[in-house]
Amino acid sequence: MKYQVYCDESYPELLSSQSEHATYVVIGGLWVSSTVRAEIKAPLSAMLKRGGIKSEFKWSKVRHKDQEFYRELIDLFFSSEALSFRCIVIDSRQVDFAKYHQGDRELSFYKFYYHLLAPWLSPNNEYVIFCDFKQNKVPNRLQTLEECLRHGRAAAVIRKVEAADSSKSLQIQMSDVLTGALSATVNNRLKVGSAKSNLVEYLETKLGRSLGPTSAKERKFNVFGIRLE
Repeated sequence: MKYQVYCDESYPELLSSQSEHATYVVIGGLWVSSTVRAEIKAPLSAMLKRGGIKSEFKWSKVRHKDQEFYRELIDLFFSSEALSFRCIVIDSRQVDFAKYHQGDRELSFYKFYYHLLAPWLSPNNEYVIFCDFKQNKVPNRLQTLEECLRHGRAAAVIRKVEAADSSKSLQIQMSDVLTGALSATVNNRLKVGSAKSNLVEYLETKLGRSLGPTSAKERKFNVFGIRLE
């Protein structure tokens, strides 16, 4: 099987500095089977037109006036067994940069990216991984991540890991919405009655459970709460 993985993150700045607004960094990835990539483009384009969405859609843009579009987006995700989502939740207070990351905070971010991706890279499957563009101090971070994934999961075929412009990738935008929903939940950033809170409730209804860490066997919406003690 061939897959594309579309990644985004929420509150990555917490690995550089503390914030009173959030505690948990969340990195998410939308796994898309190549067999359905073209199939979801047409309905998604129709949804965008029907909802009057003319620019990049993302979690930060969830509003009451666009509620129906974002609900349809959740429906689209659940309509196909070939779409799945995995995210890693990191408690920024527990990250020991000196002991485990040579004091390199940017390096820690990409190590967590590895832990997001590696467990879901299956033997003999092929993967192309797209990460939302991020300005790095060290320019070859994605190349290093690609090499580590190839060595760590030698039986899987990693075609490439590259940066992508989220404004040009509907799949990264979908990943942003799912990542944002989980991040807002674990960071207690939801206001009762808000459009975002309503959307999370809708997502939880589709899942049949509350948003939070899942077992490793969960394959549709997997949440890995990494323990750093």
